[in-house]
Amino acid sequence: MPGESRACCGIVAGSWTLDAVGSIAECQFGGEPAAAAPSADATAYMKKMGPAQISPLAFYLASEQNRSLFQTWGEVQIVLSILLFLLILFGTRLGKVPLAMSLLLVLVVVGERVLVTPELQVVGRMTDFTLDPSRRVRMAHEVLGYGYTVTETIRWALCAMIAGLLIWQKSIRSVDSGDEIDVIDKSHYRHINR
Repeated sequence: MPGESRACCGIVAGSWTLDAVGSIAECQFGGEPAAAAPSADATAYMKKMGPAQISPLAFYLASEQNRSLFQTWGEVQIVLSILLFLLILFGTRLGKVPLAMSLLLVLVVVGERVLVTPELQVVGRMTDFTLDPSRRVRMAHEVLGYGYTVTETIRWALCAMIAGLLIWQKSIRSVDSGDEIDVIDKSHYRHINR
């Protein structure tokens, strides 16, 4: 059982390091495919409204979709980090280092979801319909974006280290764990009369 649990932990930690946030971030502002070949109804509506009125609305809708994806991704990360922590705690015989790292991972992911992501969404909403946001709003958006990148980098590094420990660390077991329980005379114990 410990071998299968270590494999499950390795799969969770390893696949988590290869997450899909990059692909989400790439496609979030890409309204190009829809704008390149709009339907007949959309074309008539865009001609009537004009690109100056449609562009901010389309950007707002793409931004809201992006915010929803990042919020969902934060919740998925919390579930994955708790699953990894429980698998390491109950499913393996590894030492305290991988367990402490997985607990730190839970704290980083929860902190990111609770502190960074909501603030990033609030600041993002301030810039939705403003062509030239204030310097303060731009700086807040940059700082929060940097904070998100740092927490994701820490999360990725912790996952990679946990996966590495799961692969290369031997199970920590007692010297006598495979022996029979009733045997009392050992070379490193005193003799016990029954």
